[in-house]
Amino acid sequence: MGKSKGKTVDAGEIFDISDLLSESGFSVDTNFSTEGSVTSELPSSASAKVQTSDIQDAIDKLSEYRSLNAEQKKELLRDSLRICSHKLVHDSVEAITSAVLSILKQGRSKEEIIYCCKLLNIISVYSSADIGELWSFAEDVLVRHVNESSSTEVVCACLMSYTLLTLLLDTEDDSVFVLEFLQGIIDSDGAVVCAEDVAVVVQSACFCCGLLITTITSALETLQEVVETLQEQLSSSEPGVQIAAAESIAMAYEKYGNMLDLTERASNPLVRRKDALIRVLVEVTRESSKTISKGHKKQLHKTAREALVTVESDGADCSLKEKIKLAGKVVIVDSWEKLFHLQRYRYIFGSGLGLYFSGFSFVRQSLGAKTTSASLLTDDVDEFDTPIEHQSIDQFDRRTLERTRDKRRREEQRLKKAFMTSEDY
Repeated sequence: MGKSKGKTVDAGEIFDISDLLSESGFSVDTNFSTEGSVTSELPSSASAKVQTSDIQDAIDKLSEYRSLNAEQKKELLRDSLRICSHKLVHDSVEAITSAVLSILKQGRSKEEIIYCCKLLNIISVYSSADIGELWSFAEDVLVRHVNESSSTEVVCACLMSYTLLTLLLDTEDDSVFVLEFLQGIIDSDGAVVCAEDVAVVVQSACFCCGLLITTITSALETLQEVVETLQEQLSSSEPGVQIAAAESIAMAYEKYGNMLDLTERASNPLVRRKDALIRVLVEVTRESSKTISKGHKKQLHKTAREALVTVESDGADCSLKEKIKLAGKVVIVDSWEKLFHLQRYRYIFGSGLGLYFSGFSFVRQSLGAKTTSASLLTDDVDEFDTPIEHQSIDQFDRRTLERTRDKRRREEQRLKKAFMTSEDY
């Protein structure tokens, strides 16, 4: 149950993607509410609960993972997640990453896979220069679990991790590639990943589409196809699917509005029948089914109304204006892109978001908080907090070359896969 300024927030007002794994007890406490411009405070002293020695202890135990019994493995992964959520672990990233990838590749229980996905989500934010290599290694494992796992929780966790890693690549081509994969899941109502008509899988895929749309800058045709896919989900009987679809459609329209000027939008509509999309959204704002809880219905109506404003204006307007407080700083969420980034970080960091907001400039910048405040933590700061003019030009050239190389390698892997699975092979 979420909290706001010390007050308990009604669970019915909390409806976001982080709830997907809560039924099995695997989720970090990531619930939040932005209902009514509530200002919520995240724990800023959480890191005090974790000592530096705890990090080394966890690394030592991870190196002996195979010798542990099932309960010990689960406890170790849970402790490792708590440590990484509440303490910046710059100096230990390489060791933790190696252990997590090994466990994820060989993991058999859903607990192992889900905890490893959550750990991967956190440690990947430290690996910006090597994210292409990390993505290439993890892609096959995550997609295999999505396609083959009989556990809904595993499918959702791996979908999220696959998407979050792709976001860090920050390349439109990679985002388009994964969006096509997600569209297949949504179009088939989950059937292509052995999760036919499983609402949380479709909801997760819809939400992941919205996340990846934040990276789109020119792929108009992809946006058009994704919105067409998402539009059908507005008629879902599950409010979670409807909310995720509406938010992602609004995100697409926001990008569309930034991508084209008024004249260009007139000749390149995002959907063929905008009137039909508007009509469906209006119907969602009036949803009155008695099978939906009062809280979920309230959130559904609110989301549909806000999405409607953005769709009707072709992305020019946004009625979002929510406030949260992170590490003593008030952040105003006034765009769909900021909302998706907030949900993304809530999912990744949970109650440790305040810590990572303080320690990583890209987290602050993506939420519109480009300057630090006196209350921000200063003992742990990432490399991107150093002014660009003071960083080595060679360092940036090397990163560019590495990303180009990794992108070429990923494209070669995809072509090889396509050839190996072709009918003529």
